[in-house]
Amino acid sequence: MLVYEKWIEENDELVRHLFGTMDNIPAVGDNQLIYKDGDGDVIETIPENAVFLDDGHGGINMVDTDGNVTFLGVNIKKSNNEVVNIIPGGDYTPTEKILTSIRFKHKPNKTAYIEGEEIDTTGIKIEATFASGDKEDVTADCEFTPEGALATTDEAITASYTYDDVTKTADYAITVVEKQLTGIAVKTPPTKTAYTTSETLDMTGLVLTASYDNNTTEDINYGTTGITYDPAEGTEITADTTVTITYGGKTTTQTVTFS
Repeated sequence: MLVYEKWIEENDELVRHLFGTMDNIPAVGDNQLIYKDGDGDVIETIPENAVFLDDGHGGINMVDTDGNVTFLGVNIKKSNNEVVNIIPGGDYTPTEKILTSIRFKHKPNKTAYIEGEEIDTTGIKIEATFASGDKEDVTADCEFTPEGALATTDEAITASYTYDDVTKTADYAITVVEKQLTGIAVKTPPTKTAYTTSETLDMTGLVLTASYDNNTTEDINYGTTGITYDPAEGTEITADTTVTITYGGKTTTQTVTFS
């Protein structure tokens, strides 16, 4: 009887099965294989297209096309009482290279981030484990997420590795804190910076540059909620004036002239 192995993923675990088919099973007779059920009774007829499966506990089950299962026992004997061991003793080494898991063997150098930064994979080493017990460094073949700017909702770097259509992932925890405003500056002055008698302050056209602690900047346009001016817009300008601009608790100035 020819029995071959196959590792099958069940409930996220790899389970070893041994298979044989009718094409490989000698007929019952002198010096041929004798099949006995779990009670020791000889099975005289092997169902057509029967399949033999490892029961997972050291025995063999015979399953017919109707799904009926018969336990055959740990060993099958020939009629001359020679024992035919179906399941080899000791450790069983799979013949297929099957990916079972991956892990962070070395953690990333950087695990604390500010919103808007991108992940840094420096220092990461990913180790893959296969059903045979072999381990490999697969770092160069992994994909890492999240991609692009990090958000405060991101909690881990995820490594993903695929071998022979089997994909495994592993996570490493990170922290992402909200970016903090560090300063503002005038990028584009307001359209009107020179005033004469009876004209009032108008900051239309102003664009600020906001700087953050993650080394990023963004434009803050006139009309954005939270920008305030001192003196306020609508105030009559009667002399050269330094306008104090406040946004997010940070300040800058813009000078307007009077003539």
